[in-house]
Amino acid sequence: MNVGGIVVEEACVVSDLHLGGQAPFQIFQQGAALAALIDDLRSRAAPGARRAFVINGDFVDFLAESPSLHFDPIGAGTKLRRIAADPAFAMVFQALQRFVRQPGCLLGIVLGNHDIELALPWVRQELQDLLCGADEAASGRIAWALDGQGLLLRIHGPDGPRVLCTHGNEVDGWNVVEHEALRKIGRAGQRDQALDLDYKPNPGSRMVVDVMNAVKRRFPFVDLLKPETEAVIPILGTLDPSLLKKLSDIAEFKVRKAANDARIAAGLLGDDGREALAPQEGAASLLVQPAALKAATAGEKQAAGRQLLDAAEERLQAGHAAIDLVEAAERGVSLGLWSTAVRYATSGGDKVEALRGRLRDLAKDRSFELQDEDETYRGLCERVSPSIDYLVTGHTHLARAITRDFPRSYYFNTGTWARVFRMDPAVLEAPDAFRGVYTALGAGNIAALDRAPGLVPVRPHYAAFWCDAAGGTHGELRQVKDTAPFAFEAVPGTSFSRS
Repeated sequence: MNVGGIVVEEACVVSDLHLGGQAPFQIFQQGAALAALIDDLRSRAAPGARRAFVINGDFVDFLAESPSLHFDPIGAGTKLRRIAADPAFAMVFQALQRFVRQPGCLLGIVLGNHDIELALPWVRQELQDLLCGADEAASGRIAWALDGQGLLLRIHGPDGPRVLCTHGNEVDGWNVVEHEALRKIGRAGQRDQALDLDYKPNPGSRMVVDVMNAVKRRFPFVDLLKPETEAVIPILGTLDPSLLKKLSDIAEFKVRKAANDARIAAGLLGDDGREALAPQEGAASLLVQPAALKAATAGEKQAAGRQLLDAAEERLQAGHAAIDLVEAAERGVSLGLWSTAVRYATSGGDKVEALRGRLRDLAKDRSFELQDEDETYRGLCERVSPSIDYLVTGHTHLARAITRDFPRSYYFNTGTWARVFRMDPAVLEAPDAFRGVYTALGAGNIAALDRAPGLVPVRPHYAAFWCDAAGGTHGELRQVKDTAPFAFEAVPGTSFSRS
């Protein structure tokens, strides 16, 4: 259905700002650069030539705020005001205030998985008031996409190429959002009814609050170093074996993540967030043969997803060990990570040198390859028509620019504006240099990571879309120089054009 979309002449899309938390644990440090980008786009706006700036999920990070709660419908407004006033983030809010007050500008805000409270009407109103005050015209320049449908833009005209912005967590069983549950909580609040304070958000949010926040306070690199599986877990186990108990607690969340994966496959989560149908005969067989979901009817899929989640919850409540509930293949992965951590924590000899040997495999890692077709790419491409000209996501904190398996259809992931480090492969070949990096990782503060020569910071990215004088539309991935004067430059090999 080739209809709809907000018409703009130019658009910039960013994601995963993660504005939140208090010093020294803030992972966003690009306030001046981001404000410069917003002001640069604003300078080209004019009536009849609208420019859009889209924040494609995880604008703010309520999970990083104190008190740390899985979901905070009552306190989110207070947290939002604190974030906006924090010196590390204030210049971004000030730039957005200037932007929405400029005729010809449009600010798009897409829901992520660290800012789900923005879906609630009173929290959304708080953000609107922070940005617009009493300026009604400015309020009309904000486009909200908080229900999982994404934000659709048209470049240059109502029939122009389409740009669909969606966060990407809808295909991630760890972090998928139950939009229907949020809608009901929002409705209850509007009616002055009791809120469901027992609402349990996605397992990723719960794991962040219950397990990882305490770990990150001691070792901030947990949030910042990529790849997580191959690098972070062995390093943690070597730095502090006592953290192995914390890591083992993740098994319970993996149970719920596996259940969410089944519900996504069944169409219960991610794209529509509908309530499950009543269980149907034959659904139980799908629980033990997930591959059968592909051949099942819609009703069977829905029943299977609901039964899987209910069965997992019932067994957890009955006291079964979480690891016993994980599907066999997934359990093997979990135990493999556990055994890796144990091995490097308890091995004799030089643990640091043993760890360096293990991490040398990172030379083969493809996390930072712009054309790597990761799970988010594959999951969204299965769900989004190739007739969408440009599909833009975030969520993974890893930039991508890929031509889809269809002609003239393209995919961007805009990475993150929060800190991300990759380990310089040369460090892994030099024992003395690696010990310096290891010391920085164990220092327990972000400043030490910033200074470590063997940790390479990843520059922030954004996706740019515009129309030329001949009517052609172009999209490309750009990087931002992180020191003033800020420059915005195209990433080679990421420019895709439509005529």
